[in-house]
This record gives sequence, C-alpha cells and structure tokens, in this order.
Amino acid sequence: MAIGPEDVPGNTFVSRVVRHNDAHEWYYFSNLTRDEVIVFKAFDSDAPNALNAAHTAFDDPTAPADAEPRASIEARFVAFFD
Repeated sequence: MAIGPEDVPGNTFVSRVVRHNDAHEWYYFSNLTRDEVIVFKAFDSDAPNALNAAHTAFDDPTAPADAEPRASIEARFVAFFD
C-alpha cells in the first residue's frame, strides 16, 4: 500500500485486513492494571511457528461513566540473530 508516490522512500507500507471468523478466539483482560502489559508477537520468521495476533478495542458498556479513557502505547522492535 502506498501513501504517496511509490518511488519515494517511506511512502509504502505493508497492511492486512482481518475478517470475522467464528473460529477466531478473542480474549478480554477485564482486570488489567496500569502495572501490567500485553505483548503481541506480530511476526516471526520461524514458520510454521509464526503466529500473527490481530488486536482491537471496544466500548465497555459495564465501565463506570467516570472511568478514565483507555491509554494505549504501541512500540515495534526488530531483533536480528546470527
């Protein structure tokens, strides 16, 4: 996918589309605290052990009206091993 001319460095990126499937498993961490973190492995070159985790957010109708908004930080790291 491109966000401008494809011959300009940095204008292309890889994206994916996830569609609903009843076989998908979704987990909700209702009691996660500010001191806890969830890590998603987005890529692993060790096929067939390479899993890809889609993640999302939703409005929780059981949350109190004065609850603090959800905070999310995304960081991506690459590790190369010889």
